[in-house]
Amino acid sequence: MKNMTLTQLTKAISSTDLPRQHLAVVELFKQCGRYASMRHSSYADLKRAPWPKGGGVYIVRQGTKEEAGKVIYIGKTGKLCGKDGQNVSMNGGEFSKRILRTTPYCYQGSGTYADYFEYGPNFKGVKPAIIGDSSKRYRFHIPLANITTECLSIAGIEREICPAPLEALLLQIYIAQYSALPPANQEL
Repeated sequence: MKNMTLTQLTKAISSTDLPRQHLAVVELFKQCGRYASMRHSSYADLKRAPWPKGGGVYIVRQGTKEEAGKVIYIGKTGKLCGKDGQNVSMNGGEFSKRILRTTPYCYQGSGTYADYFEYGPNFKGVKPAIIGDSSKRYRFHIPLANITTECLSIAGIEREICPAPLEALLLQIYIAQYSALPPANQEL
């Protein structure tokens, strides 16, 4: 994995027109060996997949392998933490832990929608496990075979590019282009 700087990231964006800025960021991470793409048709396979270590930003896309796919969700994993003015360090957030998440989306491993990516919660202030039947927890259900999760790793460069502003940057690019958040994102 090559190091990457904030200057490289800002140059990639500033030298690219809006419709391609998102792709320019992804391409920079690919060039630096900090990109991974996860696509599995079953939850069990996805859980065993070789997820990148450390934190970063991930992009969930819907579509076939032949197309780039529609962005469904942009999120971060990990955050920098510091105590009493001491040096900051990552909190241990990892890409592989994202598949255990239950809101605002869920990589479903059991029930009616086992091996689906679900989003659009039908609950407010209630944990999904309490609701029970997964067919009623979410409004949208996409087979995992049609989902790709792209990982942009910041392992080892967290002080140069940390997850929160990278996530916000990608969301801002999306908003500038579409005047909306990705469908599974609920806020910026």
